Formats: sequence, C-alpha cells, structure tokens
Amino acid sequence: MNRLDELIEVYCPDGVEYRKIGELANYEQPGKYIVNSTSYDDSFTTPVLTAGQSFILGYTNETEGIYEAS
Repeated sequence: MNRLDELIEVYCPDGVEYRKIGELANYEQPGKYIVNSTSYDDSFTTPVLTAGQSFILGYTNETEGIYEAS
C-alpha cells in the first residue's frame, strides 16, 4: 500500500470520488502571456510574475498579451 492509499484509508474510510481535473478547475496554457523581453525595469508598471505567481520577477513596458487579473 502506498502513502496515498494509506491517507485515503485513514481520512476517507468510505472511499473517494475520482473526477477529471477539468471537471474541477479551468487551466489555461500561459503561452500568450509570456513577455518577449527580459529587460525588466522598476520604472515600468506591469509586473512580470513567476509561473506559480508567487513572486515578481520584474516589471515590463510591454502592452501585448497582458493578463488582467480580476
């Protein structure tokens, strides 16, 4: 028995429902939001995030393909 099976046995004794990830979340390939230049400058206003959106790599002056966060 692997670790996942052990956790399911402990925390979900009646089992779990398996579903496709597409039924639970939307995923969009980030390709159209990748900036062309890595010449970041703090005087620019648009932040460039890491893929995991956990921190800002720098700021860009590019205007195409900008993802407007909600």
